[in-house]
Amino acid sequence: MAGYEVILSDIAQIQMGYQARGKIEENLDGDFTIIRSQDFNDEGKLVLDYAMRFFPSVNIDPQNYLINAGDILVQARGQNHKAYLISEPLENTVASNSFYIVRIKEETNVFPFYLTWWINQPMVQNYFEQEQGLSTIPFISKRGISKAPVIVPPLIIQERISNLMTLWQQEQGLIQRLAERKESLIQAVAHMAIKHSLEDK
Repeated sequence: MAGYEVILSDIAQIQMGYQARGKIEENLDGDFTIIRSQDFNDEGKLVLDYAMRFFPSVNIDPQNYLINAGDILVQARGQNHKAYLISEPLENTVASNSFYIVRIKEETNVFPFYLTWWINQPMVQNYFEQEQGLSTIPFISKRGISKAPVIVPPLIIQERISNLMTLWQQEQGLIQRLAERKESLIQAVAHMAIKHSLEDK
């Protein structure tokens, strides 16, 4: 099967994140978790160590906003409209309204990892930049994200891209850890040199 081009709404359901009436109050005993932009690290991985817990408003059903493995969160507000893949199952977790929740339709042959990668490509990010408003805080409308162009290659190509990107991310992680260890070693040597200089007096 050859690749084809569609718009995002052809292959995915799109909805805004949790629509709270007023400010969400943090409560450490809350039975729900809400994901915000700061809960993703520089590598785009979800880190829930400091995620906000809360009790939903009685007027809003949080079940309508639950996210899970395979969902893609796309930043709706700000200069950056980056996409993040939810790769693991989550319990009682919603996305904030600074995200669109993108959920691939069951009948489509699209891998979530591939679609996340595609949305983050310059072609789509440039499209978002053209579509976002000119207000103080740029915002991409639901209509705008729905019409984002998507090229869907055969599954074998999607799988190869996913595998290549996974290997690259692993390599980047190893390089970063190596750089951190090297910095620690250099700092230790520098402090040791200072200590020895004092002992030589």
